[in-house]
Amino acid sequence: MPFPPQTYLYELDLPELIQYRETILQSKQANCHRQAIAADLTQPWSHLLAFFFGDCEQRRNIFIVTISVE
Repeated sequence: MPFPPQTYLYELDLPELIQYRETILQSKQANCHRQAIAADLTQPWSHLLAFFFGDCEQRRNIFIVTISVE
């Protein structure tokens, strides 16, 4: 996706999905700040927001969470 360079993109997903995406994206140049974080979102995860994103008050943020329910 063509994000502006000042965009911070955080991906939280299962470790195996992060690893899969990293393999696909390794040859691509990111045009924004991207950080992939392996996390099992089927377990309590809201504490991760404060841990990883404690400095977010300094900039505008949008968090998009996609949860698959079986």
